[in-house]
Amino acid sequence: MNWLRGVPASRILLFLVIPILLYFGLGTGSWALREYQQRQEEARLKQEIEAQRAKYDVLKAQKEYLQSDEYIEKVAREDLNLIKVGERAVVVLAPSPVAGAAEEASPKARKTEPRPNWQRWWDLFFSD
Repeated sequence: MNWLRGVPASRILLFLVIPILLYFGLGTGSWALREYQQRQEEARLKQEIEAQRAKYDVLKAQKEYLQSDEYIEKVAREDLNLIKVGERAVVVLAPSPVAGAAEEASPKARKTEPRPNWQRWWDLFFSD
């Protein structure tokens, strides 16, 4: 230990204290980083929980509506064409067109004589 006799005690103390301070400083820094990351994760999870609760509320309301008498009656009337006891079903038919009026209204409805096959081929290839 002769080589330590010329070194002041403050330097020896400094060389012992610096590594200890670095160790505790880095440990505290890594702890603070983990704490920050955990808080971020906690906030994200809370937002996800709120979103899932809102989705649950919507689904619960939809379930209640689908189980209601109002919805069941609507489906029975509109989709299944059912009626209640004592009601009469009325079927409304569209008016049928008058035979003469339809022919006069559209020129294509008029009967034309069928053209020969060669004329149809000619028109197909050489008409505008």
